[in-house]
Amino acid sequence: MKQIKYIFLMTVLIAGLQACSESAMFQINSDDTVPPGAPVFLGYKPLDDGGVTLFYEFPSDNDLLRIEAEYVTKQNETLHFTASYFVDTLNVYGFTDSTTYTVQLYAVDRAGNHSTAVPVTVVPKKPAIKEVAESVVVKPGFSAFYVDWKNEHQQTVHIYVDYSFQLNGKPRKLTSVFTSMKPEERRFINNLTLDPDQPVHVQVRVADIYGNIIRSSAEEDLHVYTDYEIPKAGWRLPYTNDSIAGIPMFHGNAFEGRTVYLIDGIVDEGDYHNFATAANGARTGKPVDGNLPFNILIDLGDYYELSRIVTHQRHGLASGATAVTSRGLYYQDRNINRYNLYVLNEETGEWEYLSQNTISVPIILNALEMVKLGRAGDGAYMYPDDPKYTRPARWFRYEALSNFALSAECALSEITLYGKKK
Repeated sequence: MKQIKYIFLMTVLIAGLQACSESAMFQINSDDTVPPGAPVFLGYKPLDDGGVTLFYEFPSDNDLLRIEAEYVTKQNETLHFTASYFVDTLNVYGFTDSTTYTVQLYAVDRAGNHSTAVPVTVVPKKPAIKEVAESVVVKPGFSAFYVDWKNEHQQTVHIYVDYSFQLNGKPRKLTSVFTSMKPEERRFINNLTLDPDQPVHVQVRVADIYGNIIRSSAEEDLHVYTDYEIPKAGWRLPYTNDSIAGIPMFHGNAFEGRTVYLIDGIVDEGDYHNFATAANGARTGKPVDGNLPFNILIDLGDYYELSRIVTHQRHGLASGATAVTSRGLYYQDRNINRYNLYVLNEETGEWEYLSQNTISVPIILNALEMVKLGRAGDGAYMYPDDPKYTRPARWFRYEALSNFALSAECALSEITLYGKKK
């Protein structure tokens, strides 16, 4: 036991001496006023995202702390970049074009003394922010418009959407801001209840984290489309396994689910179970892999040109009550997350494919925000990349492909369609 204590004390003592030595090594010497030598510039390499990598040799100073670089932007702001003395390269970002820039490269010692600056001339590749700005596309939607962009290098960008229109004879100017690092993104500006003849002027600006802002060439006068919620009073559902144009209706009455709940206008919340459930073998009697895909067929009662769909997920758990303020099953578990849409072409007797849509899990940490999104429902256009109405159709088909858990049991609370009567 004494030997163990002795080893422990010696370990503490050695660790203490090492800490003191290391502390002294990095201690700033306020009496040191001698600047370090300048780094020796060896060359640079343009990066694909618009930055450059500087290569250099260190000066021979014993108290060297870091290498720094700085340059003045087009907005007359100075950007600083730092690398420790452990590495012999330094990345510099924030360029807004592919012209010539002068970067000042210098060394800094532990006392904060700066060496003589070494001017370095670089020509970067096309910056990421400019590539994003050139990719922006604006298109009209239904009581909305949307903005698409590509961000190949997945840099953090801020998209400023400036739009203006006349409302009740008065001009309105608004700006929406979206931040993204995704390689591709689509964002909607919704709830524009305007006359189809009333234009919306849209201009997009793209900014990066270095304070650069580029105006996109995507400047449009858009005319948004109009639609309305199709009334469900005339809707009808086929019986289970009844086929329309060769496609059988699914079985949504498994466990506490009921198929009819899909079109009753009531959204499942908390312990008020109002949804349809398709479980293992419920539709076909086959094993687990026979449950998906399955099809929900709806007779709309008349002919409509469809524009978009809003689906509502199951919220409550089968095992008991779920408070309406908790996430419940939203964006997880058995809720459907991928589906195809069709309408019946009665001239050919075939189902006409419209689009495939995926419901993604929102990147939100707050459960209340998750509940708010789930309760509002998840919308999709019949033609996401080219918003327009479908052909006039009476029969609509929703083909469920998968759920969030990739499990056998699937659930869906409500289907709501928008469009206009033929």
